[in-house]
Amino acid sequence: MNHYSEQIISSDCKTITGLIPYIFQNPVLAIEVIPLLSLFCAETLSYFDKYNISIKAPNNNSFSVNDIRLKLKLFEDSFSKAQKMIANCDYLQDYIFKNLLKISSLTPLISERPG
Repeated sequence: MNHYSEQIISSDCKTITGLIPYIFQNPVLAIEVIPLLSLFCAETLSYFDKYNISIKAPNNNSFSVNDIRLKLKLFEDSFSKAQKMIANCDYLQDYIFKNLLKISSLTPLISERPG
């Protein structure tokens, strides 16, 4: 067995289990972890199968690792676009709100004050 591969599997497992408390607090993070978890499971099962380690975890889905990676890329692209749109809306709302705070009716009063 490959000791380096075992360390990577162990490290990935610790990372995923470390994310569990945050997943319950942040639904967006939960959605983002699904592809990571599925790739981890697929690669770990492949590693165990390579060394004839029996795990009772049937893989009944028709998705390949390439399918998962492609779906992850599509999700990241759409999530990135959504983040940019939200940031743009936030900027526009700030701009509009700041301009609404400028009360034009007070401008003459301020300029007429004795100096």
